[in-house]
Amino acid sequence: MEIKEYEYRSIKKISKKGIWFDDGFFLDFEICRKNWAKNHNIVLDQTYCVADRDITAASPYFEFYFEDHVIIYSSKTIFNRHRYFQNLRAAIEEMGYSTYDLS
Repeated sequence: MEIKEYEYRSIKKISKKGIWFDDGFFLDFEICRKNWAKNHNIVLDQTYCVADRDITAASPYFEFYFEDHVIIYSSKTIFNRHRYFQNLRAAIEEMGYSTYDLS
């Protein structure tokens, strides 16, 4: 399985459709939602979850379930990493999706 890693500062835009990164990669929330539900044996229409998240990890991260790739969204930034983490969580929720708390 290929794993892509992005720093918080790599986000170019977040919309109801997903996240665009500065290298042109697009993370589609609906694909993540379908894969998250399948991976966790949950009926699709019963969840809007697109990723797992862990703020207590050494480097707080979001793990998105995208196609055959699991996208790990991490920041190695020491300063303000919890603020960036919470801002991303809030932005995802504003778009109508959620993330599963692993902490």
